[in-house]
Amino acid sequence: HILGFLDRYKSGSYFFDGKEVMEYTDDERAHIRNRKMGFVFQSFNLLSRTSVLENVKLPLLYSDVPEAQWEKRANEAIATVGLEHRLHHQPSQLSGGEKQRAAIARALVTHPQVIFADEPTGNLDSKSGLLVMQTLQRLNEEQGHTIVLITHETYTAEHAERIVRLLDGA
Repeated sequence: HILGFLDRYKSGSYFFDGKEVMEYTDDERAHIRNRKMGFVFQSFNLLSRTSVLENVKLPLLYSDVPEAQWEKRANEAIATVGLEHRLHHQPSQLSGGEKQRAAIARALVTHPQVIFADEPTGNLDSKSGLLVMQTLQRLNEEQGHTIVLITHETYTAEHAERIVRLLDGA
């Protein structure tokens, strides 16, 4: 939450884009969060009565991207995660893995530099979890996105290039 500007820290220093984060105004942090960060949560956080396409377009409402480009951006993000065939489906019509891939597409739509993924495979079976991890790996390797992934699962962490382990806050 601190890395994604969702919480404030009480000690230490955190620099993002060469500037101490506490020096950014609330509006600047919100702008950076929307433009340079994408978030993928364990619980998907998709709007239940909204199509995959509309869920993916949601972050664009708060962006500087002209509305005329929203559809194209959303379709590109959905294609990146291989969900073109589910474009107009609602979350209740998707499997758990498809919901998570829709959530990843939503995180991608603003072309972020960093994607924060909090337990992205936690609610998934092993096959769907593997698909999600392969998608995240591909985003890192082929498109250069930095992926910060939080997990308690060893087999999920093994997909990472670098692993930082925390135990009791240290």
